[in-house]
Amino acid sequence: MTSGDRYEREPTFVERYEIVRSIKEVYTNFNITARYSKQVDQCVLSHALRNVLLKNPALVMNYFRKEGKLDDAKEQGHNFIRKPVQKIAFDELVTYQKLSGPMDESVLKKFNELVFDLDKEVTLWRLIILESAESQYLTFITNHIIGDANAGTSFHEDLVNEIVEVQQSDQKDVPLETLFDFSKDKSSLPAFPKSTVDLVPDLYNPSLWFKASTILQKHLVPKFVINLVNKYVYSYDFEQNPIFSNGGAKFHARAHYRMINVSASETKALLSSLRSKKVTFTPYFSAVALQTLQDVVFQCISNKQYSTNLSVIVNGRRFYPDLQEQMKYNSAASVCTVIQKPMPSANSIDGLAEPIKYISNSISRSLQTRNGFSMAGLLQIINLWEILSQIGEAESRATMEISNIGNKVIKSKDLEVEDLIFSQDNGVSPHLVFSSVSTPVGGINVVIGFRDELEELVIPESNEKAMDVFARELKTRLLEYVK
Repeated sequence: MTSGDRYEREPTFVERYEIVRSIKEVYTNFNITARYSKQVDQCVLSHALRNVLLKNPALVMNYFRKEGKLDDAKEQGHNFIRKPVQKIAFDELVTYQKLSGPMDESVLKKFNELVFDLDKEVTLWRLIILESAESQYLTFITNHIIGDANAGTSFHEDLVNEIVEVQQSDQKDVPLETLFDFSKDKSSLPAFPKSTVDLVPDLYNPSLWFKASTILQKHLVPKFVINLVNKYVYSYDFEQNPIFSNGGAKFHARAHYRMINVSASETKALLSSLRSKKVTFTPYFSAVALQTLQDVVFQCISNKQYSTNLSVIVNGRRFYPDLQEQMKYNSAASVCTVIQKPMPSANSIDGLAEPIKYISNSISRSLQTRNGFSMAGLLQIINLWEILSQIGEAESRATMEISNIGNKVIKSKDLEVEDLIFSQDNGVSPHLVFSSVSTPVGGINVVIGFRDELEELVIPESNEKAMDVFARELKTRLLEYVK
């Protein structure tokens, strides 16, 4: 065994899926932007980053192609190996940019264009520092193979802790040009972290019955039988009100964005009202977003009353409270799918009580059964190259996806993360992606990502862009419906 072998391993099936997505350019990146309570100078930042890297070897890795293994369609990610890059220079990892205007959708759109290359002697993430006369924003931007969005907030938590440690030491006098040199630092690196698949093998392990029944439904059950079953299960005719679709998936398409901020005081009042009604934020937000989508966006496309396919991202770390530290730079998410019939006309939370309860119960049931994780576990036995090709050729896709990573309290002594913004590429599945995160100081930030076909929609009466009206109306309803 060579000195580097203990830091090398084969990719898991989750990582192979991300490898194939990267090769096919299905998904560019996700990013977590933070505003700290104090600005961080370059010297302190360089030392703090080095400390983060040495404590978290997951951040010094790339996936390298095995010699002679060039047929990506055949190999499906098996032709790569995960191992450390040899060197990481500060100037290669960190980019400083001037922020001439607000931290808004135009900045997120530029972030979305950044692609991380596999099989290169560079990390699969970057830190972008945006600076204006008044503010400094630090953006952790990464290929999804590093982990999920919670891994992004873990990075800011680690960085805040290390910045405070450096400021209290004599480390900060000379800035570092080289943050990591494997030949010199390998003896200081901790053991290679286990992937979620290896650490908690039961999470993504579908039963034989689940595998068989899913494959049977997919390939052998006639569509008319599925329609009858759906009509019985949902007590609703989806042929009369079909699931919304405005075109199939598109590879290499980049996202457009709108942002909503609910201030800290507004968030406090909103969550207090929801608690009084024993309602949690994600089902409430989902119902209001679906209703607003129906009233504003769908009306620009057709007079039909559409059903919707809602995907809610759930976090598997909740099942393993004792393993939070080991799972921080990992993917541990799955999807809860909710098929929702047309939303009722309503102007209050009480008027949306039925869909809110239905979405809430669907999420609870998904967590209890863990079916979403079992479904993700099927990636072990399917052809990843073909399934992504089929998604790209599909005529329809999910209506919307909601990824709410919750309230993040990140603080170490006198340094605090005051605001967070979570944004990501849309990939090829949903028409809209809602990415939500909150902090005690900054309140709730929701980033709405979508493709060209929605960006081009216009409200006929006012000639306003439909997505501008949608974002404005969504925030208004979120706050007004609980008063």
